[in-house]
Amino acid sequence: REDIVEVPLANPSAASVIGSFSLGQLDDGTPMMACHDFGVVMGDADLGACAGHPRGVAVFDISDPENPRLLANVVCQGSQHDVSVYQGWLFLSVDSPRSKPECDGVPMTGGGPGFEGIRIFDVRDPANPVYAGAVATDCGSHTHTLIPDGDRVLLYVSSYPTSGFGTSPYGNSCARLNLDGTQGHSKISVVEVPLADPTAARVVSEPHIEMRDFRNIAGFRGCHDISVFTAIK
Repeated sequence: REDIVEVPLANPSAASVIGSFSLGQLDDGTPMMACHDFGVVMGDADLGACAGHPRGVAVFDISDPENPRLLANVVCQGSQHDVSVYQGWLFLSVDSPRSKPECDGVPMTGGGPGFEGIRIFDVRDPANPVYAGAVATDCGSHTHTLIPDGDRVLLYVSSYPTSGFGTSPYGNSCARLNLDGTQGHSKISVVEVPLADPTAARVVSEPHIEMRDFRNIAGFRGCHDISVFTAIK
């Protein structure tokens, strides 16, 4: 069961639980156990998506915010499953190497290189989500932050090198340290998604960020979440 919390902006201390809902089952009969994240359509709160169960993602009608209605549950295995939704497109983080980006990909054995990054779904018919494509990002996508930008959206992707592998057939790699011992992964990825053709999504930049080693593990650096502050209009 998931809870719905109302936060009055005039008095946030008066926040309270106003309802709850069940996640139901995936389309293979597996119960959805919990949401890791819940994404909503920015600027149009009629559609939401829950992810976090490693086997899939659920889509809800939230036009009545106190009584979400389950529309679809999709089996699409992968780690982490941070989720966002915008104008009929759903974006899903994958943070462990898989044999291919499609939903029937399987985990890579022995830590071999494989697809990690962002999966893209067409949810313009929210009761029938359709896998539309993917973008590989170095060290995967633990979480991502979506920002609308005119005729495109930008996804700011957080990742960190929990493991290392060489370049996969999809162009992504992951390394704590370079071969010469210098810092390997210490960056985020920025993915551009053209709304006219989300299948043409691509990584447009990989800003370097100075960070400290996590628990003194050489090269183990990365962001867990990214917040983006937009101008107030």
